[in-house]
Amino acid sequence: MTLTLDNHSKTRESSLTQALRQIQELNSKIAQLEQQHQDYVREQQNLISA
Repeated sequence: MTLTLDNHSKTRESSLTQALRQIQELNSKIAQLEQQHQDYVREQQNLISA
């Protein structure tokens, strides 16, 4: 019984760790996209000003 609970616990922890890693990767990608968007907007504003 205890062994089963321990294994289940480890599996759940592993899943949470994996989910957290995926969230961090997505946050990183979002940050990159936001930066690209800011660069794009800046370029467009420069074109309009020119």
